[in-house]
Amino acid sequence: MGSTPTLATFGELTLHISPVTAGSWSSGNEGLVVVVVGEASVTGGGAMAIVVDPYNHLKNWSNSSSSFCKWFGVTCDSNIERVTILSLPEMGFEGTLPSQIENLSFLEKLELQSNNVHGGLPKELLQLHKLEILNLSYNTFSGDIPTWIGSLFMLQPLYLGNNSFGGPTPQSIYNLSKLETLDMMSNSINGSIPLDIGRL
Repeated sequence: MGSTPTLATFGELTLHISPVTAGSWSSGNEGLVVVVVGEASVTGGGAMAIVVDPYNHLKNWSNSSSSFCKWFGVTCDSNIERVTILSLPEMGFEGTLPSQIENLSFLEKLELQSNNVHGGLPKELLQLHKLEILNLSYNTFSGDIPTWIGSLFMLQPLYLGNNSFGGPTPQSIYNLSKLETLDMMSNSINGSIPLDIGRL
């Protein structure tokens, strides 16, 4: 990369910035590890997830003078300055959902629909106990829908449609007593989805 990245810490997130990679969320014990580049992905800095940001939507994520609560797509609780909403739909992103997502422990809404996010669902999503809205539809996620999805008890809408998920419908979905909307269409999932789940 040619130079040492600068470092800025914003509450639960630590941001590494280098002139080559437009931005990187990273840390040893906390923070969401994401490398953001203009039009091509690069590795480095121990990053566990690579995101291609072709339209430069996340350019202010590398602005160390700005609170992360003012970053594009990020909403915080005004009292405690913790991230409650991460909403980045239809951005043209490519990459994986990093395991460090668990560090956004106050997250209530995660919207990444209509991108090209791939791979499986990281088990660390299970740590988002306050999550009420999860929309990962219209991506290229794959693998089985994990059984632990039924432990996200606060979920109301769950959108996983139009991906490449396979395997059986996890019976643990019965545990989602607050569920009002369930979309798993256009995958390769086996089995039927009972309509007496939650409040469907």
